[in-house]
Amino acid sequence: MLRCVLHRGNCQIGGTCIELQAAGTCILLDIGLSLNTDNDDLTPPSETTAELAAKLVSEGIFPDIAGIYRWDERPCEIDAIIVSHSHLDHWGITPWVKPTIPVYFPEAGWKLLEKSFRLLGRSAFLPANPVFFKPGKPFVIGNFAVHPHLVDHSAFGACALEITHDDKHLVYTGDFRSHGRKASLWKKLLTDVQRPVDILITEGTTLTRTDGKVQTEQELEVSAAEAMKSFKGLALIWASSSNIDRLVTAYKAAKRSNRILCVDPYTAHIMTVTAKHGKIPHPSKEYADVKVYFPSRLGSYVMNNAGESALYELIPYKVERDDIALNPERYMMLARPSVSDYLGKLPALPMLLFYSMWQGYLEEENSI
Repeated sequence: MLRCVLHRGNCQIGGTCIELQAAGTCILLDIGLSLNTDNDDLTPPSETTAELAAKLVSEGIFPDIAGIYRWDERPCEIDAIIVSHSHLDHWGITPWVKPTIPVYFPEAGWKLLEKSFRLLGRSAFLPANPVFFKPGKPFVIGNFAVHPHLVDHSAFGACALEITHDDKHLVYTGDFRSHGRKASLWKKLLTDVQRPVDILITEGTTLTRTDGKVQTEQELEVSAAEAMKSFKGLALIWASSSNIDRLVTAYKAAKRSNRILCVDPYTAHIMTVTAKHGKIPHPSKEYADVKVYFPSRLGSYVMNNAGESALYELIPYKVERDDIALNPERYMMLARPSVSDYLGKLPALPMLLFYSMWQGYLEEENSI
C-alpha cells in the first residue's frame, strides 16, 4: 500500500512538503520554507538550539515531522528527501535536517545554488549531504523507483518526479510552466510518463489568476527588443540572477536591438556556472556581447565571500563606466538595488526600465 501525506503546500503557495510511505520505506518530496519566511532571520543550523527549534516548529515555520531535525531525539522514519528544484520554498529546510538523512538534489540546480550561496557568504545554509541526480536517469530509494523528468521552470534544472511502488504510480510535477524557453518539455512529460497514473500531485500557483494570457519568453524577447530599438538611452532590466531563462531573454533582446548586455560580478558567476550545463550566454570570448560592470558595494561583497580571484577573473570582460555614460544606447544593464551605487555615479541619462520581479518587491527593501 502506498500512503501519501501532504504536510504542507496543499492550502498555500510554497513551503511544499509531501511524505510517501510504502513497505517500510519513507521519503519526503521537498521540504521548503514558506514564502513569507525571511531566510535571513533564521539562525544557521549549527547554531540553532533545541529551544529555538521548538519555537520554529510551534510557529509552523518548520513542519512537525518526528525525528528528522538535528535537535530532535525522537525516532526518525524518513529514509531520504528528494528535492524537485532549487527554490527555497522547496528545499530551504534541508540544512536543519539530520545529516544522516540523504538529500537528493538535481545536479545542475545544485551547482548554481552552491555557487550563489558561496558568493553570498551563506554556505552554512546549504544541506550538508546532497546526493545528485540527473533528469532522465532513474534511481531507487528503498522500495521506491524514482524517474526524474526535466520541466520548464524559472529554477534551472527543475524536475518532475515519477515514482512507482509495485503497481502504484505517482507523479509529482513540482513547479512547472509551459511558456518558458523549455516549453516543449511539458508535452514531453505527458508523453514520457508511464500510464496509468494513480496519484497526481501538481503545482497550481496560477490557477486563480484571471488577468489574461501569460507572455512567453520569446514574446517578451521581441517586445523588449522593439522597445529598445526606438529608445536612445540606457536600458535597464531588474530581474533575478537565478532566473536563467529571463537572463537569456534579456541577452537575446539586447542582441536583437544591437546592444551589449552588462551584468554585475555576482550574476556573471551565476551565468558562468550555469553555462557548464547548457548553452547559456556568459562573460567569455564566445560571448563578446556580454560584459561585466563592477559596483563597489556588491563587488566588495563578492570579494569578501569568494576571494579576490572571483573579481579578477572577470576583468577581461569589463565595461567602462565612461563608455556606458557616453554611449548609453549601446547597452542593456541588469540592475537591482544592490548596484545603486554604480548607477548613481552615471550622469543623468534617459533610462528605460524593464521590471521582471514579483510586484510586492517594489514595496520592500532588496539587497542582491
